Amino acid sequence: MKTNKNYFKTQVSELIEEYLGVIPNLTISNEKRLKFENEKKTKKIEKLEQQQREIDQLKLEVKRIDIKNKMSEAMKKQFIVWAEKNPDKADAIQIAKTGLGKMNIDDLVEHYLLEHDGNIEGFLERVSNSKISVVDD
Repeated sequence: MKTNKNYFKTQVSELIEEYLGVIPNLTISNEKRLKFENEKKTKKIEKLEQQQREIDQLKLEVKRIDIKNKMSEAMKKQFIVWAEKNPDKADAIQIAKTGLGKMNIDDLVEHYLLEHDGNIEGFLERVSNSKISVVDD
């Protein structure tokens, strides 16, 4: 209601006009209430969906890191076994020749995530059964 003249309206027509102007703000129909609740729930659902996408991305990143660590450890372990069996060949030059330090394991991790749903058991078995050999140039 307007309060520009005074608080008390002397004519009924002025009062009716003022009251009719605020009725939409004071009336909450079931339809408008349901629409408001629906909009509120829709926003909440969108927020939860966004949070779920973020959680899924974080889970994938954790899985990627876990796979990378397991692959690296398996290869490192096999190389250590070889180095212990071949102490005369396990020097810095020989290690450099293996290319282990140059290996881009990220592509391998992505392959196992996409093609094998992150299951690296076959990879780990092949690494544990692999034979390392060093060829002199």
